[in-house]
Amino acid sequence: MTQSYATDDRPLGLRFVVEAINDVETETSWRTLCERRGDAALGERAFDEGRFAEAKAILRRVFAEPELASAAPIINETLTAHQVTQQLTQLADGRWALRPIHQGPHDDAAATLLTLGSFGLARWASDQGRAAWGICAASGCERVFVDEGRKGPQRFCGTTCATRVRVAAHRRKQQSS
Repeated sequence: MTQSYATDDRPLGLRFVVEAINDVETETSWRTLCERRGDAALGERAFDEGRFAEAKAILRRVFAEPELASAAPIINETLTAHQVTQQLTQLADGRWALRPIHQGPHDDAAATLLTLGSFGLARWASDQGRAAWGICAASGCERVFVDEGRKGPQRFCGTTCATRVRVAAHRRKQQSS
C-alpha cells in the first residue's frame, strides 16, 4: 500500500524529525509527538523500540556529518532502501508541497521516521547547498538540530546550550585573570 506522510511546518518537515530523534523513546512519546504535530494517524503505526532506535541512529549519522559529500551516501542509501518517491500534495491551508511517499515493506514508526528524515534532509541539503545541520557542540548534549540560517554556522541545539557554554567560558576566563 502506498502511504503519504504529512510533515510539519518548514523547514521541510525537519522540525518533526529533529524532535523525534531528540525526544521520542517510547510508543507513547511517538503518539504524543504525532498528535501534537497534527497527524495522529502516524502515531498509530506499529512501534518497535529497537527498530526505532536503529532509525534514529541512522539519522544521527547524517546529523554528525559536517560535509554534505559524507552525508549524501547515508541519505541516498536510506532513500533507496525505503523506496522513497515524492508527490505534490495540497496542504490543509491551501499551499502545495512535495511530500515523500514510502513504498517499502514496513509501514511502522521506524520506517516513517527514516522516510521523513531522509527525504527532508535531502531536500534541505539541496536547498542549502551544504550540510545545514548538526549535533549540539555543548558538552553533555547530544541533541540534533537543523541550521536555519543565522549569521554564522549553528553549533548548538538552542540558546540554553549556547548560553551555558558562553557563561562557562567567561567564568574560566575570569578565573584565569
